[in-house]
Order: sequence, then structure tokens, then C-alpha cells
Amino acid sequence: MKTRWTLATRPVFPSTNDLGIPQLLAQDVTLPDRLALRAEDSGPGSLVIDRTLKPRAGSLVGFWVDDYRLEPLWERPAASLSRLGTDVVLIEPDFSAYSDHPFAVAICNLYRSRWVARWWQSQGRTVLPQLAWNRQTVQQMTSGLHTGSPFACECRPRFKDSALLLKGLRRGIEQLQPSAVLLYGAEESLLKKLPAGPRYVTVPAWSPRRRMQASG
Repeated sequence: MKTRWTLATRPVFPSTNDLGIPQLLAQDVTLPDRLALRAEDSGPGSLVIDRTLKPRAGSLVGFWVDDYRLEPLWERPAASLSRLGTDVVLIEPDFSAYSDHPFAVAICNLYRSRWVARWWQSQGRTVLPQLAWNRQTVQQMTSGLHTGSPFACECRPRFKDSALLLKGLRRGIEQLQPSAVLLYGAEESLLKKLPAGPRYVTVPAWSPRRRMQASG
């Protein structure tokens, strides 16, 4: 049986904010320009969603999946990392912060996301930060991130309040001044509303239907 980590046994990473949210290391990440649909396409320049395809060397691995699938990343970080491969870039996991979540719950999930990302870095992995927030945590969503750092954001319309999504993205871009931003599942109309400066990379959201079309 693999032991679950508790708060008492986890390392505490350096923080520059009052909430103790871990400060991520600055790392240079090249963003993908496409979503991998077949195993042979899951190499450099592609984004693979965890548990859809096995990523090949050079892939980015995203974790925009149901929260119950994310729990092993937090509860058994070493075991979960061992199955992800060594020559990939990992996108910070997105423990959900829904708009009806209380502040404490949303901040806890932000902490968990940053902690897992920082622990991955402590194991020698390259990580692309990602932004997630709800109405209560727009002010805190960039805690632990470096100015100039590229980041990712999940933008699928059915999961997002469009006004809140735009508010958070604009704020994140203004605060972080990123060189590039990965927008997962974003509609083209969103790009017209975002500030100039970063290179925006959009990749379509994964779906079983899209995979069937790709393999047909």
C-alpha cells in the first residue's frame, strides 16, 4: 500500500505572500501549437491531456480533468509523478475554484495546485504555471508566480463565466507580463478582447468525439 502524505509530512516551500502559497521557480517553457490526437503526434509541439494519450518526449501534459482524477497528484505525489515520464513539461494542475466555493476552499485549492507544481520542480521537472480563480480569489491568483513567466489557462466556455474569465486573464497578464499564454479550449472571440503583448497560443479542448474523428 502506498502511503498518503499528510499536511504534517509535506515539505513547506518558500513563499513570498501572506498566505504561504509556494513560490514557483522561474523556468523557460516553449508552448505547444497543437493538441495531440494520436499517439504518434504526442511529441514536441503538442499538448497531451493526462490519461488520454501517453505523452512522448517533448510533450506538454495538461491536467484539465475531473477533480477526483487530480487527487492522487496531491495525496500520492511521488507515485503519480512516476507514471508521467521524465522528458515532458508538466502544466500545473487545476484543482477547481468554482464561483460558489467559499474563499477558504478556493484558496486551499490554489495552495494545492502551487504545492504540487513546486514539488514537481523540486524533483527536477519543468512546469508551466496555470491560472485559476473564482470571484473570491481574483486578487490572489498570481501568488507564487514570477513576472515574465508564461502561463496556461483553461477557457472552455461551458465551465467559465465569460466576464470573470476575461477579468482574470486581463489581470493576470497585467501583473505577470508574460511572454506567452496558452489558452486551452478558448473561443476565437476571446483573443480580440485580450491585451496586446504576449504571444497567445490556443489549442482546442480534448473530447472523446474529437479523438474518434482523428482515428477514423
